[in-house]
Order: sequence, then C-alpha cells, then structure tokens
Amino acid sequence: MMLSIISSINRWKLRVDLQPWLGAWLGLLLFAAVYGLAIVDPRNIQWLLHGDPASHYLGFAFFRQAPWSWPLGAIPQFGEPLGTSLVYTDSLPLLAIPLKLFSSWLPDEFQYFGSWMLLCYMLYGYFAASLMGRLGLRGFVLLAAVGLLLTSPALALRAYGHESLMAHWLLLASFEATLAEQKGRQGWLLLTAALIHPYFLPMLLPFAIFTWWRAPGFLRRLLFWGVMLGLTMYAAGYFIRPAGVLTAEGYGRYSANLLTFFDSMDWRKFLEYHGRPLDRTGEWSTLLPAIGQATDGQYEGFAYLGAGVLLLLLTALIPFRLKSAGDIASAQPLQPLLAIGSLLFIYALSTRVTLGPWLITELPVPDFLLGILGVFRATGRFVWPLGILLSVWACVRLTASLPKRVVTLLILLALLLQIVDLSGKWREFHHRFTPGNLAVMPDFSAPVWREFACYRRLVVLPAAPQGDDWIVPALLAVSHHQSINLAYTARSDPHASTQAEDIEKSLLAAAQPRPATAYWVRDSALLAALPQRLQAHMHAAPVGGGTLILPANCVAGQGEGGVVHR
Repeated sequence: MMLSIISSINRWKLRVDLQPWLGAWLGLLLFAAVYGLAIVDPRNIQWLLHGDPASHYLGFAFFRQAPWSWPLGAIPQFGEPLGTSLVYTDSLPLLAIPLKLFSSWLPDEFQYFGSWMLLCYMLYGYFAASLMGRLGLRGFVLLAAVGLLLTSPALALRAYGHESLMAHWLLLASFEATLAEQKGRQGWLLLTAALIHPYFLPMLLPFAIFTWWRAPGFLRRLLFWGVMLGLTMYAAGYFIRPAGVLTAEGYGRYSANLLTFFDSMDWRKFLEYHGRPLDRTGEWSTLLPAIGQATDGQYEGFAYLGAGVLLLLLTALIPFRLKSAGDIASAQPLQPLLAIGSLLFIYALSTRVTLGPWLITELPVPDFLLGILGVFRATGRFVWPLGILLSVWACVRLTASLPKRVVTLLILLALLLQIVDLSGKWREFHHRFTPGNLAVMPDFSAPVWREFACYRRLVVLPAAPQGDDWIVPALLAVSHHQSINLAYTARSDPHASTQAEDIEKSLLAAAQPRPATAYWVRDSALLAALPQRLQAHMHAAPVGGGTLILPANCVAGQGEGGVVHR
C-alpha cells in the first residue's frame, strides 16, 4: 500500500528549475516549526540580550550610530579608545553595512539576526535541492532528501548564539560550483563568506582552488580573487587589530572527535560544566546514547548526523548493484569533494587526536606554529563540509542503486526517524525562542537615567566583561548615542585595554574626570579610594549593580551631575 502511494507521488512532474525554490520553502517551513517566527520581527531585540548574541546586536547598534569611516566596518565607539569592527562582533558585515545606509528610517531598536537565521535555512534548502538536482535526484525523492539535510544538528547547534555561523549554505553552493566548474561563482562565494564569518574562508578556499586549478588561467584567477578578497576583508575591518592579537589559546581544545558523526553529545553534562540552567533542555538524540568527548571544547566539532542520516548512510554502504548507465543519478562526481572534505576533517582533529573520551595521540607542535594555528583555533568546525557531503552521498548513492519508489520510502523513513531522534531538541528550541524566555529588557525609567543622558561617554571600571555584566551598560550607552570603553568582542587586545583602563583610574584618583564622561564603577576598592570631591556624586546604579559617578562636567546646557538612590 505504502509503495503504491509513493509510486503515485513519484509520477508527479516537477519542473527542474522550480526544485530549488521548493527546497527554500521547505527550509522556511522547518524553521517556522522549530524556532517560530517571533525572532524574525526586526523590533524584537529581547531574545538577543544575553551572551554572544548581545555582542552581535550591540555591534550593529553602535555601528549604525558611528559616522562613515574607513574601513567601512569600523566601530570606534564600542570598546573605546581601541574600538572594534563588525568582524570582531560577529555582526554580519554583509547586512550591517548596507543597512546603515537606511539607519535613519529604521527603528531605534532594530535587529536582523532572526531574519538571517531564517534566510540561512531557506538558502540551505535552495542549494541542497540545486546540488542534488545536479547529481540526478528528481521530484519527490529530491524533496525528501532536502528535508533530511535540513534537519542537520550541526546547523541547529549554532542557533544557541552563533547566528553568522549558520551560513552552511555557502558550503552547498561551493560544492555545486565545483561540480559545475563555475569559476566565477567560487570567487563571489569567498567574498560573501568574508562578509559573513572568517571561518568559512578556509573551508571554501580548497574547493575554489580545485575548481580554478582545473581550468586555464589558474594563477591569473588566483591573483585576481586574492586581491579582491584582501580588499573586501580590509573594508569589513579584519585588519583593524594588530596581527599579534589575531591568535588565541584553545587550539586542540576546540577540536573534532573521530566519533563526531556518531556522538549526540551529552547536552545536560555540557550545560552543567559551563554553569548553565537545565530547565526544559533537550538532548540532541532521543534514540542514541552520547559517547563522550575528550575535551570540554569539542562542542565546536559537534557534527552528529542524526539517527535518520546514519541509517541512510549505513544502508548506502551496502554493495548494491548499480542501475544501468542510462540512469541519471550518480555519486561518482562527489569523489573529489569527499576527498577535500576528508582533508578538512583531518585538520579538524587538530594535533590532539581523540576517540570518544580518549586521547589517541598528541603530535608535538613548535610554539611559533601554535601561534599560527591559533588564528583558527576552533578547528572542530572544519568537519562541516564532510558531514554535509556524507549525507548527500548517501542519498545519491541509494538513488543510483535502488528503484525510485524504494529509495523514496527509505529516505522518508529516515526523515521520520530523524524527526523523532531530534524531537527533544526541537521542543527546547521552540520554547527557547518564545518571546520572554531568553532575556528581559532592563528598566531605564529611574530619574538618574534622564540626568545621565547629557553625558557623551561612559567609562566602566573594570572594563573586562564578566559574564553578562557588560550588557546593561552597553545598552544604556547606545540608547543615549554615547561611546563606551567596555566591549565583548573576539580577538581583543588585553595589553592595550589594560593601559587605557589604568589611565581612566588615574584620572579618577586625581579627581580629574574627563569632560562629559560618566563612570560606572564596579570595584569597591577603587570606590573607597576616590577623593571626597567625587564621592559626593557617587551612588548605586538602579540596574546592573555597581556605582554611578556623574561628575559636574556634563555637556553645556544639559545639566549637572547629581545623586539618585536606588
């Protein structure tokens, strides 16, 4: 009966050029079902006011208030006096820079990260359908396979706060460009990746080089796109930091595990280790047990395929007799892609090779090489290409080996199994992104904030973020178009930040605060040592803890510093 229904469905004819758009609609439907659409509302910033997402939102909020400068992605007021850029706040220069052109028409509280997440799912579905259509899948088989790929746990993991890293569609687009030998598209994908997140550049580059190498004019094309990429990175703000701070500790810790495709990761254990709440949390698998990881940072290399994809992959390994050569579907074109993906997988393991909770071997690495490798310390992310390719290969291999109605039934059963396997995590996501469940807006209605508005700078001491304690001061500063010395960004310069902070402390100790500058002090020892002149303007902040110092040097005509109690 089931096979008869599927056979009837398979007789439906879908125009080949419409299949990618149907894949995009599948991406939209899955996103709406799992995450809901509340986060797509551009005025809804509340869900971003925690952890990394707060940095992404505030990076854009400060950026849109800054005058245009070069590089285009510079944000001088966030983390003053050093400043930062859209690259180091993960604020998606691809969207932030053009949106700044329309800033005066946008609401004061505006975000595009929810829309970006939705767009990533739609583009993932689009390019998955386009790639598998090129490999010979058609009609309902193709749509079922796209639905299966869209359930990727590695993609969903990034919804916890790495919105820019949800652009896995870049990989699918690059795979198709490799198969189609679209040399120009590979270059444009690299430029696009540079405006999304730096980690996609070394993932896409091997596929681009392979495509260019197979065509005449390799060196000319490599030079042209290399120059274009350098200019794009410069404009986005990659080089606003000195080269010495681009590396970071953690190489080998944030690696991939040899069993990453099979390990569903013990999510409760992960949350407990990092001190996160366990309420309503869901595991990544309801069917398969977690194997265990060797380091606490191997969540970066998380690439569990899901029970449905694993079943399909194991089935595809059976040595079926291939259908006749006249059939369209063939997995053979994927072989060079799988080879490149395997090399990236080896790199993802780092020099500390692990199998489940066990360390297999650790290769000695000179310190200077560790410094270079530390630029992309989260090597575990480089498993993504192979994980996607294995899923595509399983669908194509079975399509090339089995009757159409049998492979359709098999992929549908795998999709159903995948949904059951991930159901707990999807319920968690649906609850997580329900309005009001992630964070709350701070209350800035106290009288002190009206008086605070006449200042033009906010200096927070100490300036090093501890948890989420930096978010309220940063929100306060950006709401009053003020600069702030405090910022939570990637690849900061601790030495320069410490020097700048020491200067501010010395000015306060000498009772010589900067003009038009308010201070938010969270150090009791520093407060106790302040001169009497400043202590007269020192009172507890109504929200966020700490003590506000509002010296009597506010902007002319805007009022004097004052005292307001909690």
